[in-house]
Formats: sequence, structure tokens, C-alpha cells
Amino acid sequence: MFGSSFSTNSVTSESGGHYLPARRVVSGFTKAYSMLSLQKYTTFDLSNFANVVERNGTVEKVSMSYNDFLPVSNLTINWIKASFIALAVAILLSLRATIGYFIRVSKYKLKNWERPGTGFDKYHIAINIASLALILNTILLFMRALGFSPYSSLRIHLLLNLVYVIIAVAYLVLMFYKLLKRSYSNKQKAVYIMSGMSAFLLAAFIVGWDLYF
Repeated sequence: MFGSSFSTNSVTSESGGHYLPARRVVSGFTKAYSMLSLQKYTTFDLSNFANVVERNGTVEKVSMSYNDFLPVSNLTINWIKASFIALAVAILLSLRATIGYFIRVSKYKLKNWERPGTGFDKYHIAINIASLALILNTILLFMRALGFSPYSSLRIHLLLNLVYVIIAVAYLVLMFYKLLKRSYSNKQKAVYIMSGMSAFLLAAFIVGWDLYF
């Protein structure tokens, strides 16, 4: 009625794929460390485990003497890959915007341009600097966590990440309001929207990976 389940030391199904330890953190910022234990096993590899539990031709669990491993769906693997691709895109957009701003700062006296940091520009550059600060803050968070710093001393990093999410939402709301109410050149609109996209991707990464608690 509910399918058959049996244990064996050999694998009868084509169940190669990615596996994670059954005993792992599943919430909070430390769940990112669990991904370091992500392993890809072929059907032959799985046959070398001490015990394999299969149900209806699908591997449910494989065991070794020191741990159990559970299969990870392709959807989860794709989500992990997509989240890190989004992170890379967000970092590149923020770097481009910040570097471009400082180039403008160095040239505005020589050309008849609006001085950087005026109008909506000040919010645009502020969110990009905040984005780069977020990356640095997150790197420091994991470095200190790897150094076995107490959780109480890590809260400041988690709080700053949460503050960034709030700032990103505020920027997106303000950006859409300004774009609807004021007239900007197509180039300005593209720059502001790319900054909004970067902020959105970083905020989504923080929430998706629980980097705020």
C-alpha cells in the first residue's frame, strides 16, 4: 500500500547524485557550513556504503559507520547554484557602480556633469557601498565563526545583515517612486535599476541562507 522499503549493502537502482549528512544544521547562518559536506556519489560509490535503504527503486538513506546520508533533490542543487550565481552578479553590479561613481568624482570638475552625490545619486551610491560593506561583513562573520567565536559576539554581524535587508527594501521603494515621479535619462534609469537589482539579489541571498540569525 505504501511501497516497499528494504536495507541492503548494494544498490539496485540508478540513484547516483548529491548527498548530505543526516545530522546537520538546517536553519541559521551555520547551515551554509552543511553545504561543505555536500558530496556527489555514483551508484557504484553508494554500493560501498555499509547500508542502503531503498523504497520503490529510490535510495532514501545510505549509512556509514559514522553517519547517515540523505539524497538532495536536483531542485535543491539548482537552487544552491542559482543563489551563488545571483550573488556573483550582485557583487559585480555593485563593484561596477561604485568604481563608476569614483571615476565620475575624479572627472566632474573637468566636464559639465551633474556633481556625483546629488539628487538620487546619493542613494544610488549609498546602496552600492552598503552592498560591498555587506559582503565584507559576511566574510568577517564566517571567519570569526570558524575561529569559534561565541554566538553573542557574532550577533552584530547578523544584525548588520538584517539592517541591510531593510535598507535594500527602502531603496527599492524609493527608486520606483522616483522613477515614476521624475524624469531621468535612460542611462540613469539603467544605472539605478541595476543597483536595485543588486540590492534585491543580496537581500534575497541573506534571507535565503538565514544570514540574519
